[in-house]
Amino acid sequence: MFSEARDFTKIASSKNDHVRIQHEAARVAFVMQNFLESIDYLQKCAMLEHDQNAETFSDIARCIHLIGDVERSKKEGMENIDKALKINYRCANAWLNKGNI
Repeated sequence: MFSEARDFTKIASSKNDHVRIQHEAARVAFVMQNFLESIDYLQKCAMLEHDQNAETFSDIARCIHLIGDVERSKKEGMENIDKALKINYRCANAWLNKGNI
């Protein structure tokens, strides 16, 4: 199963123009606890979505937090939370992630 998931992320790496594929690849990387890879996919999603999806920025912040680097979490994590809340002030995940960071 993990080899199939890894194959999927390799395919996603070559298809930079499909947001849904990038989101799925980010989810696969997240489940496999490869948070840096998940951040990469989510950043591609943000670019493809023209920075209009609050959930994407909230997910980036969560991944940054789970890496365990406190300073990066406070700086980059909070920057992404702020972006998410600026896009959608009612984004529940952003508020939850803000509380965790």
